[in-house]
Amino acid sequence: MITDPQRILLKRLLISPEWKALEQLVEVICEEIKNRPKISDNEWETIKKTIGYDGEERGIRGFIQKIIDEASQTR
Repeated sequence: MITDPQRILLKRLLISPEWKALEQLVEVICEEIKNRPKISDNEWETIKKTIGYDGEERGIRGFIQKIIDEASQTR
């Protein structure tokens, strides 16, 4: 678990111009993931790709949300 001083640093990050740049990068990366070809040689491989890409995007967005959640827990 992170400390309150670390949460304060995250909160500062969220209001900084650097955070806006990070948010834009996340959107670009997620858009690239969405646009990857998913059709493969067979149905199983297509499903694996689709689920894998979805998981990758969810992981990135989940990480960003965790930062936001942690920063909001400052006292």
